[in-house]
Amino acid sequence: MKNLEPVSDGAETGNAVGLFDGWSGAALACHELAACFVEQSAEWNRLANVCLEHELSGLDVKPDGSLSVDYSGIDFGYLSEGIAGIGVSLALCNADGYANELKAISSSLKEYVALNGGLFHGLLGKAAALLCIDGEENADVISAMVRNVIGEFCFREQSQDFEGPIWALGNGGSCLSVDYSTGSAGLIGFLLSSVEHPFGWFPVSLH
Repeated sequence: MKNLEPVSDGAETGNAVGLFDGWSGAALACHELAACFVEQSAEWNRLANVCLEHELSGLDVKPDGSLSVDYSGIDFGYLSEGIAGIGVSLALCNADGYANELKAISSSLKEYVALNGGLFHGLLGKAAALLCIDGEENADVISAMVRNVIGEFCFREQSQDFEGPIWALGNGGSCLSVDYSTGSAGLIGFLLSSVEHPFGWFPVSLH
């Protein structure tokens, strides 16, 4: 049987990798099916691990041992099509079985470089992945990333007697965004999950 790569028409880079466009998403779907169909859970979990192994086989290993998604020399660290999304899927599906890989991914995510601030394609997504992998251990880094997002990718209208709302910049910083993937809705979702449940930001309910 030919091994077809999953892909989404909305993929930012056109590469089939990561939580929303690649094998990590397929693994998470199998993991959820295992929870729904208990009698077939062993087979669904096996398929989830097959998908994860396929995703991991395409990653680059940096000199320091950390793992990354490399697009023509660019380290793509985001939830969508990046290493952050792969880390989330590993943490949800089989954290114990992939402890070494999660450690290597966590190390890669602690870099603060990001072109955008949003949840799916920006620095906030790195913070979300670190929260899922080990929120307690990464608490200081996560807090610093959130402050960076608010300080560099958001702004507030202010006057002498009025402190306005916080606005979030969308991808590329060319417009304001209130949506979940790039703007203020995603920021709210992440902040709520940081105090309620580490996976609470995920856009659909998980078992």
